[in-house]
Amino acid sequence: MDDRIVRFAFSFVITLALAAGISYARLLRVPADYQTLQSAIDATRAGDTVLVSPGIYRENVVIDTSNITVASLILITGNPHYIDSTIIDGGGNDCVVSIEVIRGGCTLRGFTIRNGGGQNFGGGVDCQYGSPILLEDLKVTGNTAISYGGGIYSRTGVTMRRVSIFNNEAGRYGGGIAFRGREVLMEDCSIFRNRAGTSGGGFSNVIEGGGSTLRLRHCLIHSNEAPVAGAGLFFFCSLTLDNCTIADNFSRGEAGVAGVFVDDADRYPVVFHNSIFFGNQGHQVGFGACEYVGEVEIPFISYCDIEEGLDSIRNPNAIEINWGAGNIDAAPQFVNPNEGDYHLSRNSPCIDAGDPDSPPDPDGSRCDIGWKSVREYAVLYGSTLDAANGLPLADVHIIDDSRRRVRTGLDGRWLLRSIPGDIILTASKLGYNDTTFVVPAEDGDSLLVDIRLSHPEFNISQREISERIPAGDTAERSLTIANNANGRLNWRADIHLSGEYGVEEWSLIDTIPAGRMLNDGYLQGVTFADDIFYITRGTEGVPQIILLDRAGQELRRYNQPVFSRYGFANIVWDGGRFWGACGDTLFEMTREFEVSRRFHIDFNHSRISIACDAANERLWLCGTTTAVYTYNRDGNRFGEPIPNDNLRIYSLMHWADDPDGPGIYIANLAFDGFQLLKIPDGSRQIEFMRYLPYSENEFVLCGCITDNYSRVRTYTMINVIGRYANLGGDRIDIRALEDIPRWLSVAPVEGSLNASSQTDITLFFRTIIGRENFCLPLGLYTGEIRFAHNALSGLTALPAELTVVEPVTVSDESQPIITNMQISTIYPNPFNSTAVVRFSLPEASMVNVALYDVRGAKREARSGWFKAGEHSVTIGGQTGMSVPPGGRSILPTGVYLLRLQAGEWTAARKVVVLK
Repeated sequence: MDDRIVRFAFSFVITLALAAGISYARLLRVPADYQTLQSAIDATRAGDTVLVSPGIYRENVVIDTSNITVASLILITGNPHYIDSTIIDGGGNDCVVSIEVIRGGCTLRGFTIRNGGGQNFGGGVDCQYGSPILLEDLKVTGNTAISYGGGIYSRTGVTMRRVSIFNNEAGRYGGGIAFRGREVLMEDCSIFRNRAGTSGGGFSNVIEGGGSTLRLRHCLIHSNEAPVAGAGLFFFCSLTLDNCTIADNFSRGEAGVAGVFVDDADRYPVVFHNSIFFGNQGHQVGFGACEYVGEVEIPFISYCDIEEGLDSIRNPNAIEINWGAGNIDAAPQFVNPNEGDYHLSRNSPCIDAGDPDSPPDPDGSRCDIGWKSVREYAVLYGSTLDAANGLPLADVHIIDDSRRRVRTGLDGRWLLRSIPGDIILTASKLGYNDTTFVVPAEDGDSLLVDIRLSHPEFNISQREISERIPAGDTAERSLTIANNANGRLNWRADIHLSGEYGVEEWSLIDTIPAGRMLNDGYLQGVTFADDIFYITRGTEGVPQIILLDRAGQELRRYNQPVFSRYGFANIVWDGGRFWGACGDTLFEMTREFEVSRRFHIDFNHSRISIACDAANERLWLCGTTTAVYTYNRDGNRFGEPIPNDNLRIYSLMHWADDPDGPGIYIANLAFDGFQLLKIPDGSRQIEFMRYLPYSENEFVLCGCITDNYSRVRTYTMINVIGRYANLGGDRIDIRALEDIPRWLSVAPVEGSLNASSQTDITLFFRTIIGRENFCLPLGLYTGEIRFAHNALSGLTALPAELTVVEPVTVSDESQPIITNMQISTIYPNPFNSTAVVRFSLPEASMVNVALYDVRGAKREARSGWFKAGEHSVTIGGQTGMSVPPGGRSILPTGVYLLRLQAGEWTAARKVVVLK
């Protein structure tokens, strides 16, 4: 078997397994659990599936739960016959299915939708709200609308696949389907024998563009009727037709355009590609112009078969047309258009005449022009069986090399129509080995193919792992993986650790619901220094700066020294001072946010983002729509402003140690997320770095990049994420910019085992991690090793924990008598929050402990009575002089002098604090 096929299949199985492992969705069956569709839909919650058995359901259904699927048994069988046998009948007095999902989308699949009417919009399906809406494997027929969209009406984003819309009628526009605004994508759909009272017998939009976009791929539009224009399609919006056939549509209007009529075609992009326009009464294509002032769009036509060529395009305003390569004017030779068969005959001039740069046809040949080519498909059928016991296997996915697929039922049987030739079949089922083989077939063959699948087993020698290691040490542990079944086992190990040790770069490692905790909806930016979040807050009154600890608990508030309603968009810390800007002024401030200096800047803006490079004493400032300006800490601008390339800049952040070179990072809003852009130091060019997805209605505000947040001294990006109060309020997101080294690893990380074999793997535990050889603090660390494999469960989790204990000291009864005060160890050193100092006393004494910073200021002091001998004391805790309101030590990163004094004896050592 091709190794590439094996790897692909294994990856597919693992993806299914992981998806199944995190799913909490429910299956609601009709009529087994609920008598009606509506009662089942009313009982759903997001993620649920309503599965409908064959029958006629005389209902007018409203779908108003987000992210649900309503489907016939085609969902689990792939059998298209369930479309005809599962019918929703609207009774003629209302829309059959109304989709009113306020947030999120839904899927409707595998029904015949008929007999809807009495409404202005959408007799069969009315997509009112929700995106994305997915309509698949539907027949929409016999529906009417007073005004628009006899079969389907949409006022939101919709994707349709394998939908047939026929014998519907609308009083005005869009006998088959009409839409207004947003985007509609149709693939492998057919629209035929529909009628409209004015224009767009098959398909139409109903108001001027406004961002509307229609894309049709591999669609058939035929035998529709409209009295005015555009019996097939009538539009004034962005329109793309790719591999479509528009034929035999009929219009009696003065425009005389029965195929496709695009009004205002010089305003909206129009592309016709690989498509057929033939047999439509009058002109095949029509373009109208408007008095649009702005950049003119030029319709583009390439690799199309248009009856009478350019002469059949009605263009009264003589707008420019880009007549591209590959266009022909030849009878397409449909198989039997009188019976609705618009496949190409084998001698059609449209075969292998499409764009050579388009994806090839399923048989691997050059793309054809038009909807579909005729194929004398070979029929493959058979059973799938367990190779060990011969029992039938359900839910086996069988796919051919042209991506046609079926899934077996409870009896294990399957049937697949495939393109003749050497057909490559792959059968896969969760927990079983994929099998791939070649079936030679000719046109019209009917071949019996039985498939037997073997299965592996995943067994591991231990159910959990627990290690105790002294700080500074490492440990190894061996495990055995065994496969005791008859199929080949493929496995991969991934480490998932709790907390901050063991996360991937750019992953979200922490989030703090600051807006909800503070009951505040005006948060704007955040910086992190001395283990504290400093958050800027705009307000109706005096803007503030709020101090939060790591847990999100408020420590203190300061009023900002500005008179603007919004105040600072952000502040930065340069190691000695805070900086912020507002209006046309740059402020230098103390820790208590008292202004030490003010500087006039070269622009004026109500919301100024600021970034800092403390090492080179540089500041960067910009407004949302201004250029980026550079200043030193004396308020002097240097260099020319950096153009913003028409971006809306919501945050500036500087990363001095960026592995790709230091530079300024820019957060710019994008669709459903934000772009992270970069200006390399010394450059004036803005480069795209990455896209970070965020949910709808979330936007990224100011933040910072720091190496003080993670205890292992790796870099993080911290931002305020704006959200409306009814969606949970503003929050702070912290992302790891580097892959944080792990305290647990495994080797090898993947492997493959034949039946009835086993292998050993090794686990490595370490307590020294990070780029500065940081030692894990004493305590318990937890995580798990997740083994993804192709055995039945698909995923096996092995809990793992590490307990870091104090270093082992060897007792030596012959050690000398203590004659002087001595500091024996300080652990850890460097430390983040606390360290343990071990010392010895020659006699009982009052011991004074003090911690001084490099300026000689006493930052911590305590005293106590100790007997002669070995003792320990903790420094950096919550009882020192450096404790602010809130009770948390805020010793900043730096070098300190530790001094112990007892009577005439003294001892001193240097210690380092790293945040």
